[in-house]
Amino acid sequence: MTKRHRLAPAIAAALILSGCADKDWTLLSELSGTAAPRPEPAPIPSKKPDPRTPPPRVATAPGAAQVVAVDPARFVGLNMASARTLVGNPHAVRNEGLAVVWAYKVPICSLEIFFYSDIQSQALHALQYTLMDAKGAAVADTERCMRAIQAARTDASG
Repeated sequence: MTKRHRLAPAIAAALILSGCADKDWTLLSELSGTAAPRPEPAPIPSKKPDPRTPPPRVATAPGAAQVVAVDPARFVGLNMASARTLVGNPHAVRNEGLAVVWAYKVPICSLEIFFYSDIQSQALHALQYTLMDAKGAAVADTERCMRAIQAARTDASG
């Protein structure tokens, strides 16, 4: 009897005596040489959406499409190109202290994205944003505001 075969009964007895009768017996069959190879585990999907992916469009009627609103929290950490992919070109750009501010304005609300330079790479990344209604107060319906901003895209892909 080979060493592998001598260990199989001992492992089986240890599992039974330790109350592990409901455990996976794959280890036992691997040691005895009768196991089929284990399949590779399925990859775990990333929960964070790819910021380079444009927002999906949902058809509401033949020939019409409605933009699914982007969560504005997605802007934090993005570079300018990725932000542009999500909402198009800004309506206005200004420098405010150390920040470059992109502004988007539609009749019901406005969005400002604040980009700051990374100390090491010198690349600009969004660190904050503000959403305001037409009166300058906090937006009550973020989804409606973001849909309006996305519908008013000023780039060719909008």
